[in-house]
Amino acid sequence: MTASAPRLFFVDDEPNVLSALRRALRFRYADWTPCFFSDPAQAEQALVESPPDIIVSELRLPGYEESNSMLALARRQAPTAVRILLSGEVSLDAALAGANSAHFMLRKPFDSMSLFQVLETAQRLIALPVSEQLRTDLGKLKSLPVLPRVYQQLSDELRKEEPSTKRVAALIGEDQALMTKVLQVTNSPFFGFSSRTTEIEVAVTRLGFTTLKSLVLLVELYHGGDARSSRWMNRWMDEALTMATLVDSVLRDSEHTLDAETRHACMLAGLLYNVGKLVNLSRCEQGAEPLDMAWIEADFEHAGGYLLALWDFDTRVVQAVLHQTSAVLDASTDPVVIVLNQARRLRDGELSIESETP
Repeated sequence: MTASAPRLFFVDDEPNVLSALRRALRFRYADWTPCFFSDPAQAEQALVESPPDIIVSELRLPGYEESNSMLALARRQAPTAVRILLSGEVSLDAALAGANSAHFMLRKPFDSMSLFQVLETAQRLIALPVSEQLRTDLGKLKSLPVLPRVYQQLSDELRKEEPSTKRVAALIGEDQALMTKVLQVTNSPFFGFSSRTTEIEVAVTRLGFTTLKSLVLLVELYHGGDARSSRWMNRWMDEALTMATLVDSVLRDSEHTLDAETRHACMLAGLLYNVGKLVNLSRCEQGAEPLDMAWIEADFEHAGGYLLALWDFDTRVVQAVLHQTSAVLDASTDPVVIVLNQARRLRDGELSIESETP
């Protein structure tokens, strides 16, 4: 598998769709190796003989059920491949059945920019410095944690030219448990406000949109689960807040002035540093490994980096999570990576705040 020239499979029994895909890729991805299959049987044979790096497949293919699609076959035969579902299916049940084996979904008729965005995210996943074993294990799973619903809605609102504080507050208020937890964390010593509030709109104003968005992501990620996993998730959220506090300490002690965007990326990396534990929990819940805390804690950094790349997070945040325990970082290393690395070493007692700065 190579990051520079991925091997792609496109499977669709409609020749005009394959023609549109050829045209879309002709100039932008001239160095990639695409293979087009209108016959699913040929694609199935090729999966075994020469597995692709990326496979894009129609949901409904002759001889295949949605619950046992070409992508489900790819999950078993070529688990390291990034799987993209291409469908004009309007039935929610059918789409969900197909999505169980897909990393991404594209609706027909697709536009070129949507296709390019998904392919570029797939290429980032391929290029990640994670072991073949971890890539295989994650590829075999029927599902990975998904980007939380309210966070996605919040992101859509904040992309507007003039996002509404009332609308943001209303989105959070639609989920009573989420709103309660956001207020609880807002009123905690982590933010250090002089007075408490029980009004979500006041919390939105105090925190600002960028900080609130990160907080909503954190709370949604670690909310829910059964009795055992809920206890773990509460602990993981506390750990994430602690790491964000240490990141802030490193930033305050830094001799270098970092721009606001970089500082926010540092804080986001701190809040998401342990998200890989959710990935490992999913592996346990799907029967891949025993439900054991020691195993869930193992190599969560790489599992977290993979998940954040899958969610198309900023590359700097992804790299920081991946390299949070790297022993050697050179002068060219991105500041976000350095800050999280130093915060992690500070937590582990390997660094005093005065000894080094990013």
